Amino acid sequence: MQLCRQNKGGEKYLNAIEPHYNDLNAKAEALKTSARNRVIAKDTIRLKDLMLDDELRKLHNRAKEYDKDFPGSKLTALLFPKGNITSTLIKSYEKEPDVADQIALKVESLGESHPLYPMAAAIRTAIGECKDALEAHKEAADVEATAKTHVDLAKANFRKAYSDNYHQAAKDTDKRYAEKLFPRIKPYQKKDEEE
Repeated sequence: MQLCRQNKGGEKYLNAIEPHYNDLNAKAEALKTSARNRVIAKDTIRLKDLMLDDELRKLHNRAKEYDKDFPGSKLTALLFPKGNITSTLIKSYEKEPDVADQIALKVESLGESHPLYPMAAAIRTAIGECKDALEAHKEAADVEATAKTHVDLAKANFRKAYSDNYHQAAKDTDKRYAEKLFPRIKPYQKKDEEE
């Protein structure tokens, strides 16, 4: 485009291609923003997952204390059948809220008079935040995919406008002048690493 500004008579070709160029830049900026938002959403998932992990650890520790205070109760084994919390915490981001929901249901089944019963509410809150974060990430990923498609379409439109302007300039004047305004774009090729 700069070449159109620098060559006499190039302004008319610049006016024809500039909207496509500006559209491509706007779509590319929207893609960057959407990618950044997806990364932020992924970070939020990690944060909310850690918060859920903390609530489950608190429950696990309190259940172990309860078992010590009331020998033979086996509350830890009821809530965490594998005996430890690690198997629950290493679940994927998508599966852990469901596993935690089952644990919260077990805590609620102990009854309102049980000392661990109030912990179920905190776990349910953390589960809700995890699920919200997962949904926000899914939406952000969808927006990013749409933005990528828009960039691809804008690139295609720009290429077509570039080519059309080249051919119009060649038709109006000559091929040499058209190449001054719109030089052929060569694909980027990596140099051989052996050289």
